[in-house]
Amino acid sequence: MRPSRFWILTTGKRTSRTVHNFIRHFVRLKPGVWECESFAEIIGPNGRIQVTPGSRFVRGTSFMGADLAEWLEEEYEKENRAS
Repeated sequence: MRPSRFWILTTGKRTSRTVHNFIRHFVRLKPGVWECESFAEIIGPNGRIQVTPGSRFVRGTSFMGADLAEWLEEEYEKENRAS
């Protein structure tokens, strides 16, 4: 599933309409493999997704209806293209 533009990142009581900061909760172990370093929450097209530290995501695997590793890879590539 491709990430939707209407995803909302939530951190505590603050809510942002951008998912740009969501990637900062993760470390890229290798292409397509991501591990959560700190609690992250996002409102996706299928509802709230909460990720706890230590959770690992691999491209092609669905977590709560979303391929988080694919989405994180896309965000990583966007950020690195802009640099």
